[in-house]
Order: sequence, then C-alpha cells, then structure tokens
Amino acid sequence: MVKSYVNDASGLLLLCLILPAGGCGTSPGGLTSLDPSAAADKAVATYDQDANGQLSMEELKACPGIAAAVEHYDKDGSGSVSADEIVQRIRVMQQMPRDNTPFRCTVNYQGHPLPNAEVRFQPADFQGDSIMPASGRTDEQGRCNMMVDDPAWAEQDRLNFGIYCGVYRAEITHASTKLASRYNTESVLGLNVALDMGRIGEAAIFNLSK
Repeated sequence: MVKSYVNDASGLLLLCLILPAGGCGTSPGGLTSLDPSAAADKAVATYDQDANGQLSMEELKACPGIAAAVEHYDKDGSGSVSADEIVQRIRVMQQMPRDNTPFRCTVNYQGHPLPNAEVRFQPADFQGDSIMPASGRTDEQGRCNMMVDDPAWAEQDRLNFGIYCGVYRAEITHASTKLASRYNTESVLGLNVALDMGRIGEAAIFNLSK
C-alpha cells in the first residue's frame, strides 16, 4: 500500500485515501447534490481576499482542503485557482462511480502513535450542507476509521459507509495532550477526498509536532 503524509515539520499537506476494492455505492446528498457553479462562486467569495477573482496559495491557507490537492485544481499552472477551475474539479468528482469511500487515519505525535485522539473532518463551507462531517477516535496504534458524523445512523452503517468524497479541514484534539491550535481551532490540515488521486492508500497519516 502507498501512504501519503500530512507532516507539519515539512509543511506538506498531502492526501491519502482508500479506494474500494469493487462495487459502486450511493449516498444521500454528497457531491452529486452540489451545484458546481454556486459552490465555486461561494469559495471565491469566501477566500478571495484581494478580490482579483483568483485564489492564491496564500489565500488557500484558509481552505487547506483545496491547498492539499491544488494540482488537481490549478490546471493551467498559474499558481492560483479560479472559480472555473473549482467548477471543473467538482464536475470531475461528480462523475466518479461513488460518492463515499472508507477512510482510515493515523495520528502520530512527536514521532509516536497518539492513542485516544479525536479526529474530525469538517467539510469546507463552500460545499454547503451537501457533505456530512466525519469523525473518529484513534486506537493504541494511533489509527482510526473515519465515519460520517450522524447519530441517526447505526455505528455499523456509518463504518460501512465511510465518509463523503469532498473537501475537508482536519481537526485533531486530545483530552490529555495539548495539541497546537494549527491542528484544531486554526487547523492547517486539509484533505481533498476523491477517487482519482492515482494512489491506492491505507490512510491519511498526520505527523504532528509541538
């Protein structure tokens, strides 16, 4: 299996995901219910601080989920992302055979697995209510299976469903280990969960430091 890392020490924000072995799933809501043009317009209105119609890498710090996979958005290589490029990316994801995927995380802190960490994937605001948040708690190896964060679903159903494909900010907290705000309330950790990343991976691995 090929793994990608979210490593604070190097400043890299990379994505890893599980590609299901086979079959097609359906989900209520999700990317297929999203209006690409409306979502793109909202993203630009939210993050375009200099009002030039482009989202620079500096501006995308406020949307780490796009920044984490900017090469899938910035198709003209301009170093910034336009509303049209966001529209194109959403449409690509909407054409994929499923709107959800199993997803496992590993959280390491100062080089060691961090048990009992609370992990939450918060959908980027420009997606509206179409993408449901996801959450999980790490085990003794620092691993957790992420599940849609909806108490109306039985735990086994949520586990089988996995999480929605989409753009997320990851937030990691711990009851007894104080983690820096850049991992939670001011998180710089982002993921663009999709089925076309060209890698089959086990998990998103978050390597956290002080």
